[in-house]
Amino acid sequence: MPEMDGIQATKIIRKQSAGKYRDLPIIAMTAHAMSGDMEKSLAAGMNDHLTKPVDPEVLFATLAQWIKPGPYEHGKTLNIANKPDGDENFGPPLNLSGVNVADGLKRVMGNKKFYEKILMRVKTDYENVGLEIENALGNNDIQKAVILVHSVKGVAGNIGAYALEDAAAGFENTLNSDDGDLIDKNKLTFMSALKSLMFALADFLPDNKIEKIPVAPVQPSDLPMLVKALYQLKEPVEFRMPTNCALALKNISKLSWPEIYGTDLEKIYLFIRQYEFEKAGVALKTLISRIKKHDDNGE
Repeated sequence: MPEMDGIQATKIIRKQSAGKYRDLPIIAMTAHAMSGDMEKSLAAGMNDHLTKPVDPEVLFATLAQWIKPGPYEHGKTLNIANKPDGDENFGPPLNLSGVNVADGLKRVMGNKKFYEKILMRVKTDYENVGLEIENALGNNDIQKAVILVHSVKGVAGNIGAYALEDAAAGFENTLNSDDGDLIDKNKLTFMSALKSLMFALADFLPDNKIEKIPVAPVQPSDLPMLVKALYQLKEPVEFRMPTNCALALKNISKLSWPEIYGTDLEKIYLFIRQYEFEKAGVALKTLISRIKKHDDNGE
């Protein structure tokens, strides 16, 4: 929390011994699973301690232990072990490279559609987080970098991306240290795991799949249209926006391109897939110049 953490808040609440919140159940839910964390929570006055990613069955069991049941309404029952059986759970099995999909689905009670929405939100919200972290470190804003990495750690654990979760934990734990070599090592591991997840999400999410670029004879009069399509890719590449790059490339793939530009287009596509945006920008600029030159020469 921005002003105080859960430990501090709990201590203040428990100090109000005569208040109505004296016996209020307080359960810690944190991303910390370090030795002694639970003892700190209990010592502050909390009733229990859960670590993220949260197992729904453990969560419900813990809540049931500490929350007094309300008036019983005849005829209503709740079986948390049963998964919902609506259309949201039908469809082919989900397969996402580097992600334990079974664990991710378990945390949303098996709801595939909801899980896919979460994955899409992760892709949208975190596709530029690597650049944000780099900028924060460049500005010596360690606290902002810690917050961003901590956020990635929690999200990764919730969707089942455990390699990224572990890498984020290691990076976060060293950000405030004086060991520059260790920070650089853990940052490299973290960035690699983050890129791997983004690659996997780009392949998995249907809106980001890019069709093969068709090669066909093109009239000189079509060249300005091709250049215009490439210009739509410049800003997403410059600002490192993978989703927007995918959309621009999808539009590019709908056009027919002369065979002489096929290799250049494949290079741009490959660089973007590898998050090598600087190289993609150089290749894009080169291709635009080549097409313009051919157009000016009437080739």
